[in-house]
Formats: sequence, structure tokens, C-alpha cells
Amino acid sequence: MEYWEFIESSEFDKFYKCINILPKKIFSDSDYLKVLEDIFKEYQEELDKVDFSIIDVIINKNRVKRICEIIIESIKCQLNGNSIEAINTVEKLFKEKDIGDDLFSCILEKEESNHFTKQLYRGRIGEDIFELSEIFHVPFNKRQYVATERYSIPGYPCLYLSGSIYGSWLELNKPNINNFYVSRYEVKEKLKVLDLSLLPREIINGNLGDGNEYLKRYSNGEGIEISEIIQKYIYTWPIICACSFIIDEKNRLFKSEYVLPQLLLQVIRNVTDESDKIHFDGIKYFSVKCKYGANVKPNPVYINYVFISDNKEKYIDGLKNEYSKKLCGKFKLTPPANADMCMSLNGLGISGLSLQKYHMKMEATDINKEGLRGKAFIEIMKGHVVQYNGMDFYRLEELLCNIPARNLGE
Repeated sequence: MEYWEFIESSEFDKFYKCINILPKKIFSDSDYLKVLEDIFKEYQEELDKVDFSIIDVIINKNRVKRICEIIIESIKCQLNGNSIEAINTVEKLFKEKDIGDDLFSCILEKEESNHFTKQLYRGRIGEDIFELSEIFHVPFNKRQYVATERYSIPGYPCLYLSGSIYGSWLELNKPNINNFYVSRYEVKEKLKVLDLSLLPREIINGNLGDGNEYLKRYSNGEGIEISEIIQKYIYTWPIICACSFIIDEKNRLFKSEYVLPQLLLQVIRNVTDESDKIHFDGIKYFSVKCKYGANVKPNPVYINYVFISDNKEKYIDGLKNEYSKKLCGKFKLTPPANADMCMSLNGLGISGLSLQKYHMKMEATDINKEGLRGKAFIEIMKGHVVQYNGMDFYRLEELLCNIPARNLGE
């Protein structure tokens, strides 16, 4: 059977509708576990009805069941106050035979030509932010300012980056751009991240040709088969699902939806040996704060990253603030730029380069390969979308791409 015939079958259509629900919204914390259990039950039932072997995809249904069981068990342990047992349970996702090897991961390279991972950004709200260190992670000596996030360890600073300035602005809850500062980050060395950023429509989309090439670039592999992508996705989807619930009660102090992503980060933090096959530098995930409408294709604009810090060796800046020396060595970054000030340049780029001239330079240097980032669709109001390259956020990215990134401490 041809691939197109397979994905248009009624059995697969029901399965696709079952998984194409992310991000999922619930209205009460007490609903989370029950809703998740029901989703996993339906997921396994619909999966049983689909014969993936027709397209040479071999799925171990018992492995899927085990992954779902581990997730539910770990969340229950945490909700019952047994944090140690919860962490030990989540470790099984990586250490039990065959499971860890089947989860999605990706590599960020120093000289990455893949447009999905090359440009990373970090935003911060404040006034008169000028130093590189001021837009790095929260200093260790100021851990009292570490907020509880979806992907966080209580009181432990991590570095949060986005695939676009717009994405960073969303994650900061759309602050006034007068106080919005942003920096562009470059990867200095190879980084391995657990990849929870794929949405179902990226696997099964309306243009198979583009989708195939998209997935090959995305996976950082040469000649990777789409069957392997689908197989890994089916095993990883329950984890993605459990980590991708929208918080409706904004003022809720405890969020059950954060339990699994926080446990995952804790497990990753505990593995310090880089030769260990379950060692990761961080986690890649999609934003739950954007609107994934029918015309809005998932892309780097909506992707976020969290990178683990290491406090064994510290870099101390001129303000006596303490940062992870190891993490400092993994990135270069541009000086913080005030978004409002840069957007008011009225088409004039840094160092006298016009945006028109610089756009030619962008194409020549392949920074924005094939323009897929710029062609991303952003829903600015219900039913109305615009291309990202028509927004000031995109033009600000163009400006920052012309600013040399520096090592922290220079």
C-alpha cells in the first residue's frame, strides 16, 4: 500500500484525530490525571486498530503500554508526596531495555546548516539591560528569583531559549516591548536534547514531499526513513502529551500538568556523565502559548529549549553574580537589544546596513535557508494569519543576525 493510501484510510484517520489534540486544555487541576489516563487508553485502543506494518513501520504495542504506565505511575508517586520514587520511575523511560533508544532526540551543532536549530533567542523584561550576563540564566546567588515553570527544578537556574523572538515574547506573556530586551544565541559545541517538540501534523501533513524533506533536515540525519520517524514518534507521543497541557487556572499555585516535565528535567540533571547514552544537555519542546490554527504550521517560531546548568564551576561577572561556567562555554550571544528601540530604526540596520541590503546578505549566507522561518504563519486574530517575515519581530532577528555574538566574559 502506498503511503498516501495508508494515511487516508479510515483506521489511520481515527488514530490521527486521537493524537492531534495537542496542546490539551483542562479547567481544573484535579482533572489532569484522569484526563491523561483516558487519553492514553484511547491512544492504545486506536493504535491497536492500525496496521503500521503495511508501510514498514514496526510498533511494539507492549512497549507503548509500558511507556504510558511509567508516566502515570511517576505522576501518582509525585502527587502522593514520594518524589524520590517518582524520579526513579521516570528514569525507567530512559533505562528500561529498548525504551530509551526509541525516544526522540536531536543534536544542535556548532556549524549547523539546519535552519530549525541555528538561531536561538532569549528575552528578558527589565530596564537598562546592557551586560551579556544579564540576559543569561538566573545567577546561582539569586536563585530566589527562579520561578516554577513547566520545565524547571525548584530553586535551580536553567537557561531558557526560543527559536524566535516572537516565541520568546509569547513565553514572557507578551510584555510591553519598551521593556523587552532580547539576545541572539549561537551554539558553540554539539548539544544533545530530548526532543518533545514534534506535533502530529509534522509527521502527517498535507504535502508529503515537503514533509519528507522537512523531517530529514529536522532529524539531523542523512537518508533517514520516514518509517523510523513515525516509529519513534509513536513511542514518544505519550511523553509529549503529558507535558503539553494548557494551564487554564492562571493563579493556581500547584500545577499537576508540570509534574512530568519537571521530573524529566530532574532525571536529566542527575546524569552528569556525557558518555552515558541517556545524557542530555536539555529538552526541546513546543510552546503551549501560541495558537495552532489550521493554517499555522509548526515551525521554529514556536519552539523552546531548556538547558541544564552546572554549578560545579562558576563564572563570576563584574556584578559578582555567579553563572554556570560549563553552560557559558556552550554558547555565544549578542549584547541585549531593546526591542522597541531596534524596531524604531525605520528600516535602518545596524552599522548602516539597510534591511534590503541585509536581506540579500541573509540569503547569501544561508542563515535563513529556504525562507521557511520567514514563511511561518502567525495567527494575529481569530481566522487571520500573516507571514512571520512581515512582522517586526522577524526584522529584529535580521538585525541581530548581523551583530557578532560574543563569549560570556569577553
